[in-house]
Amino acid sequence: MKPTKWIDGSVDEIVETLENVDFLTKEGNIVEGYVQVVKKGDEIGFRLAQFTEEQIAKYVQLATKPGKEAKVMLGKYKVPNTKSYIERAGKTHTYFDLGDKWNDIKKLVNGSDDEMWRINKQFIDNQKALNKEFYFSHEPWKAGTKEFLSREAEYLIDLGAKDFQKIGDDLWKVIW
Repeated sequence: MKPTKWIDGSVDEIVETLENVDFLTKEGNIVEGYVQVVKKGDEIGFRLAQFTEEQIAKYVQLATKPGKEAKVMLGKYKVPNTKSYIERAGKTHTYFDLGDKWNDIKKLVNGSDDEMWRINKQFIDNQKALNKEFYFSHEPWKAGTKEFLSREAEYLIDLGAKDFQKIGDDLWKVIW
């Protein structure tokens, strides 16, 4: 059975990666690690199950703002009664921002935070490879365990961070 409708994701990218879709009739199958079969009524289609490395690179490039600064600002995106990490970054820090595109990109992988984290993690890897200094606009240890702020702090520890030193009002520097 050939699919009669394509659901979610970039149709052109998905179609190009699949040469023969006759065997793809069971919902939930993962094809080549990236495409998941989905059913809506009698229609069969596909959505991305995870991003390709090329997509991650593209989204990291899109999210890296402005990019040439020697410092990186990480933190919370929306917090009542305080500035976001983007506002705190100003023109002196590189920061990660997909803006309005975040939700659209997240829909491509069925809302997976883990897949969105892969983009964020690659941003951190790229900035670390450039030997940039890292800062947090919000206390890293006050984030919930599933928040990206918490993941960022834990990942920096995995990369060798020794401490997060408070150096000002709502400003923490990563000590390597």
